[in-house]
Amino acid sequence: MRGIQKSFIALLLLSLTHYTSAVNFTSYFSKAPVQVLNETDSQGIFSDPFLVPTGSDSTIAIFGMNSDDNNFNFSRRIVDSSTFAQIGNDSQLDFSIFSEEIPFVAASPSGMVAVASDDRLNLTNEIFISFFPANYVDENTSNVTTLQMTFNTDPTVDYQFAQFFYLNGYFYILYTACSEKNTSENYIYLQGISESNHNVTQFESPLQLTVNDSVAERNPFARCGQHGTYQKLLCMWKRVSKNSTVSVEVDLINKQVSAETELAHDSNEWYYRPLEVVTYDKHCAHLIAVSDNANVSSQTDFLSMKVKVSFLSQVYALPYSLPSDMQEYTYVGAGAYYGGWYVLNNQYYADPDTSEPRSSVGVNIYQKDGSMNGTQHIIAYNGTASGLLTRGGSVYVLVKNSSQNFGNDWDVAYLGQLYSSTSYPPQQPKFAAKIALPYLSLIIAIITFYII
Repeated sequence: MRGIQKSFIALLLLSLTHYTSAVNFTSYFSKAPVQVLNETDSQGIFSDPFLVPTGSDSTIAIFGMNSDDNNFNFSRRIVDSSTFAQIGNDSQLDFSIFSEEIPFVAASPSGMVAVASDDRLNLTNEIFISFFPANYVDENTSNVTTLQMTFNTDPTVDYQFAQFFYLNGYFYILYTACSEKNTSENYIYLQGISESNHNVTQFESPLQLTVNDSVAERNPFARCGQHGTYQKLLCMWKRVSKNSTVSVEVDLINKQVSAETELAHDSNEWYYRPLEVVTYDKHCAHLIAVSDNANVSSQTDFLSMKVKVSFLSQVYALPYSLPSDMQEYTYVGAGAYYGGWYVLNNQYYADPDTSEPRSSVGVNIYQKDGSMNGTQHIIAYNGTASGLLTRGGSVYVLVKNSSQNFGNDWDVAYLGQLYSSTSYPPQQPKFAAKIALPYLSLIIAIITFYII
């Protein structure tokens, strides 16, 4: 009898474990999520997965990055972009990239993957960018190209990555040069390298964004994004020593940086941190996270948001509220959406008695002036979104079955299409409408004559 009781308790605990780890998806998706990674994947080569375009509309690549000391290895699974079914076998790429810091990865719509890494050459810290195609086969048929991006001569200076992204034919690396001799003198730099010709850079030498003053932080949470369709970037970062979040404009044509503009200043109650510069339509929006200043140790768990829209002068509270059953959020990503933009967040709650976490994934849609378009849409419960991929206007999201911050301790992951389209179709040229209208009237007249 006692053995039966033990078996029953074991089965009960197992069922509870599966219940608490199950993700509950809502019907908000354009294409419903499908499981694409299992427990073996989560504990093996896909323990840190991310999405990459392949250059084909019919497929998506799921990459995994694992490290052996400071050597980072890559694995790939190809799935159908409509059914999310696996195509072929997994591939473990036959090269590794050394990096003292965790590498940053970016990819172009054509399927070019770029990896930003750092290493020491003759005692100095240097930044490298490696390129390889998403459909890489092996060293005999595919190329991995690695270029040195910095030429440091000071052994007391090292680098901290802030952001790595693709934009209009260039991969941009945003980083801080940190001084060990004077920890208050750190400078933020930006450089872009051409996708098609890796010997071409956007700036003759890395562009210093902190023109008038250094920053005291190794990681000032620097972020850049394109100003609409203009050849300009808007960049922001945190000046912790001055309790301030500031912004500059980078002119990509004239290679110039504007004077700093303060976006937000910390108070006794609130702490502000840059999240992202979101590009949409002909504009962009600075997204700034808001935390309780009494509890900002993690610098990743937030309560609300502020926004600075490029065509408006003021900075104001973005209409975002945590659901009543959640305590804080972490930022996942954002993107353009029909003339405005959307924001995707993971939202968390920890039971005060058991510390048992629960979570939801929420998306908010905003119009171009930052006003709320409807209410928040919950897309998943008991899950954590860990990756976004925008390709040809469609948006895909990877969700893990974890209620912990950043999706730790997961064993299955799902891929779904959040939006099939995020932009209006091209408008019909006015002259075409003028030509078509008389013919349409003639056709209607002929049909009417025969009916009569």
